[in-house]
Amino acid sequence: MKKILILLLLLFILSFTFADTYTITFHTVNLEVDSEGFAQITERYYLDFPTVENKIAFREKSTELGYDPVNWTKFNPKFTTTIGSNNLVNGIISYTEGESNFLEIKYGLTDPIMERVQETNMVIEFSMKASYFNKLFEPPFWVIPDNTDIILELPPGASVKNSVEPKANVTNSGTKQFIVWKGYKSGGELKVNYVLWKKSDPVVDINALSNFLFRTKEGIITIIAGFVILLLLIWKRKRISNKIESFVENHTVIEEN
Repeated sequence: MKKILILLLLLFILSFTFADTYTITFHTVNLEVDSEGFAQITERYYLDFPTVENKIAFREKSTELGYDPVNWTKFNPKFTTTIGSNNLVNGIISYTEGESNFLEIKYGLTDPIMERVQETNMVIEFSMKASYFNKLFEPPFWVIPDNTDIILELPPGASVKNSVEPKANVTNSGTKQFIVWKGYKSGGELKVNYVLWKKSDPVVDINALSNFLFRTKEGIITIIAGFVILLLLIWKRKRISNKIESFVENHTVIEEN
């Protein structure tokens, strides 16, 4: 029993020592929402290393831990997902080195993060489910920590309705609106509502029309009938034009000086 306790203590000391070889300088949470209210989430933990040796050691550790987010959370509880709880799917984690060094977690949720509030023939109104952000809830406030950005990317054509809580920056890029919370920020509510215009169905189904005209007997007859009508209109137009010219000639009086 004593040996086990010593071993556990050594493991704890080693993990604590390893954590001192890097610092989490910045954290971003990007939520890309689709037209049905589901979100693809990407989180990045930006890291700073005091020495090149520390960076190499972390790189080797990342190879050991692999792509499973669970392994990384055991390694350092700070390396965890911010959104959702037990409804995560397709979670994968990777480490990238370059001008910036960061650990990236990508995942989705089994349920939509946005709830349909009401729907008309033209638009659908959505409301964000604050319960999926419970890790940010520090009663009685919702808190976005220091050095943390949360970016909510609404689907194309969506527009924010009413105010966003806590107050956020709302920007546009093309047909998309972005809601950005920059920490430190807190508020008594976490609220986002937006409306999304429905796509109108085309009045004419081009494929169905093409199949009807060129692949059915009735369609061929319709084409021939249309062609005959067009010829008749052209012929009648010429006759009418000739009659007008003749009338003008017969009723034009040329005055002589």
